[in-house]
Amino acid sequence: MNNKNRASMTLFVLFVSFSVAYGKNPVYHPALIYRLLVLHLAVDDANTISERLRLPDAKVETCAQIREWGALAPPSPSFSGFRTTNLAFAFGPRHINLTRICRSPLDGEVEDWRDQDGQTGVPRASVTKHSAYLMARGWLERLGVDIAALEWREPPSVFHHELPLPHRMVSSRFSVRWGPVDRITLQARGGQIDLNVTRKWLVGLYVRDVSEFGRYVPHVAHEVALSELEDEPVRAILHMRPGEDMRSLLDRTGFVFTNAFKLLEVPSSYESALRAKLLTETRRILGVLELDPANQPCEVTFTDVFVTPPAFGAGGRVTFERGEIQFDRVGKLRYFSCLPPGHSNYWEWAESAKSNISRQDAFRVAAQKLSTLGINVPRLDREHRRIVGQLRVHRRGTLATSRAYEAPAYYLTWVEKAGGQSNIVASAYVWGDVGKVAEIKLNETSYYDGATVSLTN
Repeated sequence: MNNKNRASMTLFVLFVSFSVAYGKNPVYHPALIYRLLVLHLAVDDANTISERLRLPDAKVETCAQIREWGALAPPSPSFSGFRTTNLAFAFGPRHINLTRICRSPLDGEVEDWRDQDGQTGVPRASVTKHSAYLMARGWLERLGVDIAALEWREPPSVFHHELPLPHRMVSSRFSVRWGPVDRITLQARGGQIDLNVTRKWLVGLYVRDVSEFGRYVPHVAHEVALSELEDEPVRAILHMRPGEDMRSLLDRTGFVFTNAFKLLEVPSSYESALRAKLLTETRRILGVLELDPANQPCEVTFTDVFVTPPAFGAGGRVTFERGEIQFDRVGKLRYFSCLPPGHSNYWEWAESAKSNISRQDAFRVAAQKLSTLGINVPRLDREHRRIVGQLRVHRRGTLATSRAYEAPAYYLTWVEKAGGQSNIVASAYVWGDVGKVAEIKLNETSYYDGATVSLTN
C-alpha cells in the first residue's frame, strides 16, 4: 500500500465513521455533551503534542480552523477526533494518529511530505537512515518518551521510501518504526514517525499503544453514561436554535461551547445521596435475578458508579465485574446486562456452554423475574406482539455472512409496528445453561412500575 492510499485509508476510517456518528440511528449518535467533550479533549491534546513537537502550523486556535470532527458512541474502538486544513488528529482507546495533510489538485487530501523530489529527488549523500532515525528520536524525546525503555521493548528500524528518480538521486522520505509493522495499517506496534529528512518536516505520528509512550489516552470519564445524556439542557444553555447543528454552533460561539460543561457539575451531598440509592437498587436487582456478584452488600463489589448530573435528571449507571445496570432520567430501570457466573468473555461462553432449559422454560423464567422487578409483563403482552426464540450468533472472528449457530441463550422481545416499521419496546435474554436472566432492555420505561432511583421519592 503506497503512502497516498494509506493516508486515504486513515482519513476514510476517521471521517467516514463520523458520518455514521451523526446519522439518525441513535445507536451511533452519542449525546451532544459527549461530542463537545471529545472535541475539546482532542483539540487540547493535539495542541499539546504540536507545541512539544514545535509544529506551530498544526496548532488549533479557533473553531473556524476545524473542518470536520466526530465521535463514535463508546465503547467503539474506532477513531474520534477532528481535521483542519492541514492536520488530521484522531484518537481511540489506546491509539493516537497525527497526520499533516495538504490538498493536491490530482489526489485530493494526502499526507504532506513537503517535498518536490517526486521528479528530481535529492543527492544520495545528503540523506541517510541514521540521520532520519536521529531526527525521529528527537521528536519522541520532546514528547517525554523514555527512548531506552521503548527500544528495549520495541527495536527500531528505518524504511527509506523509494521513488522513480533520476540516476544518483533519491527520495528524502523516511519512516522510522519501533517494533513490528501491522500488514494492514502499515503502522508499527511501538510507534512510527514519517518524515522528510531534507526539510526536517514531520509528516505523521502514529501510536497504536499510547502506554508505550508513557502518556495518558485522551479520555472522557464515564464516557458510556455521558454519551447517552439528553441534548435539551445543552441546547438550552448554548441558546441553540431548533435544528441548529454543531457546525453552526462552532461558527457562532467558538470555544465558548465549553460553558456547557458546567451542566456536568454535581454537588457532593447530592452525589453521595443518589449514589447510595443507586447501589441499594442495584443490589436489589441482582438479588432478584440471583446474580449478586459477591453475595454481600459491599460497595467494593462494583467497579464504577455514575450519578447523573441534576441538570439532566436523576438516575445513573452502575458497572460491576461482569455487567452493568442503567437508570433513566427519572430513575427507572432502563438496561441490565450480565455475563454468566464464572465467565468474563461472551464468545468463550457461547462456544462452550450448553443449554439445559427449553424455550418455554426460558420464557417462564424471564416473565417471572421481570414481573418481580416491577416490569408490567401483562401490559406488554396486551399492547405489543411477543416473540420468543433462541439466539443465533456467528463464530468469533468470522464474517457476518458465515453460517450462524444456535447459542445457549433465549430472547424474549415485545415489538410494536408503526409506520411500516417494527420497533422493540422491551426485551430480555436468558442464559440457557444456568437459567438466569442475562439482559433486560426497556426502550419504553413507562412499563416499569418498580422502585425509582431519585431524591424525590
